[in-house]
This record gives sequence, structure tokens and C-alpha cells, in this order.
Amino acid sequence: MFELSLLVLEDVRETLDQLKKLIPEIFPEDVVVNVDPAETVTEALEFIDQMSARRGSYDLAILDCMVPKTRGAKPEIDETICLKLAGAMPSTVVCHMSGYDDRAIMEHNEMHHPAERSRGFFIHKTDRIAEWAPSLLERLPRMLYGLDIERRIDFLFQPRNSAVGLGITGRDIRLRGGSLTTALTMLRLDISYVWAYLGEPTKAYVRKYFVVREGVAEIPGGVAVDLL
Repeated sequence: MFELSLLVLEDVRETLDQLKKLIPEIFPEDVVVNVDPAETVTEALEFIDQMSARRGSYDLAILDCMVPKTRGAKPEIDETICLKLAGAMPSTVVCHMSGYDDRAIMEHNEMHHPAERSRGFFIHKTDRIAEWAPSLLERLPRMLYGLDIERRIDFLFQPRNSAVGLGITGRDIRLRGGSLTTALTMLRLDISYVWAYLGEPTKAYVRKYFVVREGVAEIPGGVAVDLL
């Protein structure tokens, strides 16, 4: 079973409520999606502190670029959240959205989320959520499943890497039975389960360590995954 944690920062309450409702609906029923909704910078920082206190991490942060620091304040570009995430949860993917065509926003992305080391993306908003939300929602499963699979592969096959740098701790292994053998078995099953959702870069990464056979009739989902 997959469990995903998302932070969503959006100062328009109606839009925030719709995103909180729509995001879990795009995943299968056995995928648990936890969405922490924030309307201000202060609320977002509080959610990050709470997650850190639980020794957890967000898989994805969807952040409106122009938001108030507190309720009633004027919306402005704020770098505090991205800096906080980079320090406390370096594996969290940050995706920005904005209805403003502002050079300062582009400069922020170039500085904090350069393409060569970021899996995030930028969504240009309009006043109507129906015009831009489908683009956001279409990308999420492929990106989040891919990130989860790649991180677990790194943890199992590249043990010299820093657990903090990967965004993974022993908790991920313990949740899957407390042993590397069990973790490997669960990884193979999960790869099979989400194979159709994965992007080509992730599929190529999986094939560095596993043999993947598609169209296997006797296996649910039709995808067999075995070690090389």
C-alpha cells in the first residue's frame, strides 16, 4: 500500500478546498493520500514543523507563489518555505503555481529549483481551476509513484548514500516488515502494481536492477518484476 504526504499552499480558500478534494481522487482506493492545506506562509511553516517533529517528510509541496505571510496580509513572493523544505526535507519535490507572469517568480525557480536537480514543475493558474487543474492532476501520479520507487531502489541498492540525503530512514523498511528481504519483495510488487503509471526515465532506472516482463497473464496486472 502506498502512502503519500502532500503540502498544498493556496490563499484562495475555494481553490484550496477543491485541490484537497481532487488530489486524492486521482489515485486508487488503496493509496492513502494525506494533504495538509495551508492558506498562508505561517500555516505552511507550521505544517512543516509538525511533520518534522514526527520525523516524516512530504513527498510533494504544491505552493502558490504569491501568498500572504498571515491572514489578511498582502500576498507576496516568499522564499521561507522553500528554504525550510530544502533544509528539513531535501527530498521533497516542490511544484509552484501562479497566476502572475512575474520575473521574480522565474528567478526564484531558477535559484531554488533548477531543472538539473529538480523534479518539480510550474503551473500557470487562471481564475478558473478547471482550466489548469487537469494539467496538475495528470502529472501527479506518474511523478509521485516514480519518486517513491526510485528512492526505495536507492535505499536498497546504494546503502552508502546518506539516508537524510535520500529522504528515507529505517522507517520505510520497518513499515514493510523489518527486513531488507521483505522490503525487496514489497518493492517488486509495488513496481508491478504501478508500472503503467511510471514515466520512461523511472522505467529505465528500474531496469538497471530488475528484469521487467509485461503481458504475463498469470500475474495480476500482467507485469512480472525479478532481480537481474
